[in-house]
Amino acid sequence: MTIIKNILSNSIYTYIIKLYYKTIYKTIYKSILIKTK
Repeated sequence: MTIIKNILSNSIYTYIIKLYYKTIYKTIYKSILIKTK
């Protein structure tokens, strides 16, 4: 039971982290685009 719980929470955490980094990446990318214009 604990193993399954750990796997579930881990996958949720990785999903959240991926989303977080995606948004950060987009923001940085946009700011760079604006600066170069």
